Amino acid sequence: MTNGALRIDFSRHLDFPCIAGIVIDGTTKAVNQLAGQPFTRKINCGGPGFKDYEADRLVEAAMTVALTVRISLARAWEKLLSFQTAACDIPGELGTIANLEQHSRRKMHLLDAHDQEIAAALGMPLPAEAKPSARFDGSPRIIVPTVRTSVAAGPISHSTTAFLGRCTRPIDGDKNNEKFGAKISA
Repeated sequence: MTNGALRIDFSRHLDFPCIAGIVIDGTTKAVNQLAGQPFTRKINCGGPGFKDYEADRLVEAAMTVALTVRISLARAWEKLLSFQTAACDIPGELGTIANLEQHSRRKMHLLDAHDQEIAAALGMPLPAEAKPSARFDGSPRIIVPTVRTSVAAGPISHSTTAFLGRCTRPIDGDKNNEKFGAKISA
């Protein structure tokens, strides 16, 4: 102990699991002619409460920060996809969105790779707000991936068109609505 500060050094052993705890044992300072009282505090360093050891509050604080960052990451993901969706006009750009969602987020777990550790450290599941919304909140759009600058006489050509926006009801009489679960605002 130097100038009232306790200095502790730790050695690192990579081959063995390590459980660390600090026990502070003694008496409180005598104040106003009152005798000091017995005092014991046990802390599970870097972990949750265990038996008579209390949780490391720094770890709890770090997990609270981690949850805040995780929720911010979900909002940033939504913003990224909103910007990407607002800018897409060709099939390749729609494929980029599909790749981000299917490969980066779901297969590689870009957003949720550490969710289990955060939930375990917090002692509760992550709140719903930690997951990106499945709703499209951008401006409604009609995307025609094939631009036609001219039309020739003859048979009618077909092109794919994507309608993007929040839907309120299916178009009356469209047989594909139930088959594909599509709901397109009229």
